[in-house]
Amino acid sequence: MQAGVLQREQDMGRKFDGIGFQYGASDSWGGVYGMTDPTYFTPRIEQWVHDNGSFPAITWTPNYTIAQMNNGAADAIWAKAANYWKTYSFPIMLRPFMEFDNPVLAYAAVPDAANGNVNSCGAPFIAAWQRMVRVFQQNGATNVGFWWTPEEGVTRTCVNISYPGDAYVDWVGSDWYNTCLVGNTNQWCTPLHSGWASFAEIFNYGSASQHALWGPRKPFVIGETATWYDSNYPSYKGAWFAAIPAAAKNMLYLRGIEFYDQDVSSVEGALSNFRVDYPTSTTSAYTGFKQMAADPWFNTK
Repeated sequence: MQAGVLQREQDMGRKFDGIGFQYGASDSWGGVYGMTDPTYFTPRIEQWVHDNGSFPAITWTPNYTIAQMNNGAADAIWAKAANYWKTYSFPIMLRPFMEFDNPVLAYAAVPDAANGNVNSCGAPFIAAWQRMVRVFQQNGATNVGFWWTPEEGVTRTCVNISYPGDAYVDWVGSDWYNTCLVGNTNQWCTPLHSGWASFAEIFNYGSASQHALWGPRKPFVIGETATWYDSNYPSYKGAWFAAIPAAAKNMLYLRGIEFYDQDVSSVEGALSNFRVDYPTSTTSAYTGFKQMAADPWFNTK
C-alpha cells in the first residue's frame, strides 16, 4: 500500500489529505475476536499515514450481527480498538457499519442470511451505533471520529430511519459506483437514466440524494466511489474523473471524496478493476484523474 500511495502522490504532484484502509473483521487480536492486530503491520499504518502528511480514515466493523452487538458481544473489541487508537496524538476517522443497508454483510441492518434474516433497521441499528460510540468515549478515545456511510440508493426505507443522531456522528456520506456501460438499458447507476452515469448523476440528482438529505446535518464525505472502464468508449473514464470538480462545486455540503483505487476483478468480475490508472494502455484515464486532483477545489489543507 505504501509504495502505491507514494507513487500516486508523485504522479499527482500533491499529498492525499486522507488515506483510507480497512482492518479485517474476522481476525483475533490478543484473544479478542473481531479485528486484525495492528502490530502485524510494520510500520503501523496509522502512524505511517500521519507521518506522510495525511490523516487515517479506517473502515472497520467487527463481524457480529447488530443483535449480538446490542447484547454486548462486540464491547471488548470496540474497547480494545479505542485503547489502541487513543495512543495516537492525531485525529482518526472511523467508518464503521459501512454500507449497513447492503444485505450481504454480517452487521447489515436489512434482513439477510448473513445476519439470520433479522431486520435491524431503525432502533436496533441506532442502538448498536450509539453503544459503540459510548464504548469509545468511556475508554477515552476522544481523537476518534465516526463516519456514517450507507449506500447511495439500495434500501432507502432502512437508511431513512437509521441515522444515529448528530451527537453520535461526525461525518455523513454514501458509497456508490458507476458500474454501468454506455447505452446499457438494463444497468442503472443513477435514478435519472440507465447506462453510464457521471459523478454528479450518482451523488447530486435532486432532493432524494443522500447529500441533500444528510449534508445539512454534518460534513458530507463520500466513502467510496469509482468507475468502470468502457472499452467501447475509451475516453469516458478519464472524462468521468475530470468532470468531478465542476460537479463537486455544486454540492453545498460536500467536503471530501474517497476513491476506491483497487482491482477486485478476480472477485467481482472482469470489469471491476477500479484502479484509477486502469487500463495503462489508455493513458487518458489516469490523465483525467490527475487533472481532477490538481483542481484547487481539492486543496482543503
